Amino acid sequence: MRLATILLALLVLSACSRDPNVRKQKFVTQGDAYFKDGKYLEAQISYSRALQIDPRYVLAHYKSAQCSERLGNWNAAYRELQRTVDLEPQNWPAQFDLGKIFLAGGKPQEAKDRALLILHSNPKDVEAQILLSSSDAALGNQKQALSEARDAISFDPSRSSAYLNLALLQQKWGAYSEAEGNYQKAQSTDPNSVEPRMYLGGFYESQKRLDDARKQFEAAIQSAPKNPAPRTALATLYFAQGQIDQAEKVLRDAKSQMSDVPAGYRMLGDFYIARNESEKALAEFSSLVSSHPNDLGAKKTYVQLLILARKLDQAVALDDSILKNNPNDADALLLRGQIQIQQKKADDAISTFQEAVKNSPDNASGHLQLGYAYQLKGNSNQAETEFRKAVQVQPNYAEAWRVLGALAAQRRDWHELESIGSQLIKIAPNAAEGYTYHATARANQGDVATADADFNHIIKSAPQSPVGYIPTRSSAYRAKTLD
Repeated sequence: MRLATILLALLVLSACSRDPNVRKQKFVTQGDAYFKDGKYLEAQISYSRALQIDPRYVLAHYKSAQCSERLGNWNAAYRELQRTVDLEPQNWPAQFDLGKIFLAGGKPQEAKDRALLILHSNPKDVEAQILLSSSDAALGNQKQALSEARDAISFDPSRSSAYLNLALLQQKWGAYSEAEGNYQKAQSTDPNSVEPRMYLGGFYESQKRLDDARKQFEAAIQSAPKNPAPRTALATLYFAQGQIDQAEKVLRDAKSQMSDVPAGYRMLGDFYIARNESEKALAEFSSLVSSHPNDLGAKKTYVQLLILARKLDQAVALDDSILKNNPNDADALLLRGQIQIQQKKADDAISTFQEAVKNSPDNASGHLQLGYAYQLKGNSNQAETEFRKAVQVQPNYAEAWRVLGALAAQRRDWHELESIGSQLIKIAPNAAEGYTYHATARANQGDVATADADFNHIIKSAPQSPVGYIPTRSSAYRAKTLD
């Protein structure tokens, strides 16, 4: 009898292990555990396994989208969210997240449509109302946006985010006194939250009330000592005032007080990178790799720094150690490919980058680096194909647009160069490249006046740059300089 019971239990367990519903839910539960620990890539792999079992599993699609959002992979997030709402149109969290992506991506009308869709079903949804208000603000509908922001507050006067939204709009349109009052209301409504203090500190900084800004950022640090954002804001405030020692002290404190938070203890090293202090950055990340041997992010940054410093033997050894544990790590493969490019091993680099983009097809940097490898090989057509894939994946990828601009200039395709120049001006309005490309294209098409205007803009925004002083009518010279 006991043997029969055991056999029956084993049969039940075996049947459960083969049940697709049980298996897909197991992978989602596994993914949720990874997600809770901040291991978003591992969580996404688990959700993808659930989707292999059931491609129409809405929950797994939505959770995969959330992983992509945390990883900053907005194209993948958009696809998963779109798939989610295609399968379940009334999945309001997914519709809301889609709206936020549209708004951040410069598509306010599409964001507004999502907000209205949610509000049609849930007329008092505060976050959807805030999205509607923000969308109208981006569309230039000032009166409407402010009215909708006030409606959001009336829906729930205890919601801090509603006051923040109204304050941001008032600040945008110059109602500074009213904005300050609403920032303060947001803070009093949620006194334990860091976000209102951060916004209020940023507001004071924009008004040159630097001491008030400092106090807000310091209070935010006290409120959330493990949150890197207030420390970053305070260090940035000091840096903007030229108080480099004070900024560095904030980051050193972060390193010692946030020894268990990677984004915190890496801040000092990131500061050195931003200031192009390569020797200090190398020393700092060498120390971090030693003290935090399991921090892959620190290891990869250190490998990149070693490559830039042309310390290739050390870079190879450390990168190989990463790939030994995870042969499909796309970042580590990209680093290996960069090393191979420096070693002039074009075929090896092409193979490595191909493997990286196969594992991570939405990695714009992978396509850019693969293009560089094809250039090293002398295959210009294939290189340009990869550069174009990079901007397809990431339309605001300035580096890839710059390379495409250089190629257009080399073949004297002035219409293409003009288009690329316009795109770069939109992406990076404070950089000279976009204006230079646009001016060169217009000059070579006989439009000297527009070229003059572009170069005058460069002179005005960057008088120290020699680019703006190139004679406008010397188009042949300018084209040569871009080749």
